[in-house]
Amino acid sequence: MLYGIYVRRCLNNGQIELKELADYFGNFLNIDLKDIYRIYLNIRSRKDNRTLFLDSMIDGLNHKMDEDDKR
Repeated sequence: MLYGIYVRRCLNNGQIELKELADYFGNFLNIDLKDIYRIYLNIRSRKDNRTLFLDSMIDGLNHKMDEDDKR
């Protein structure tokens, strides 16, 4: 998700370095993102689905909207 935000230049008109973005989100979410570049390499090396988390977020949001539409 973080790389998607970075690549799409969603924050600060794209004027933010990846490391700075990772530090901010790491502090905000209380998670360790100090090795963000290795995390990216691990994601790239996945065989099946490299965007599993993002895909599950999309599926979950679409499911919620479908359920809300039925009301």
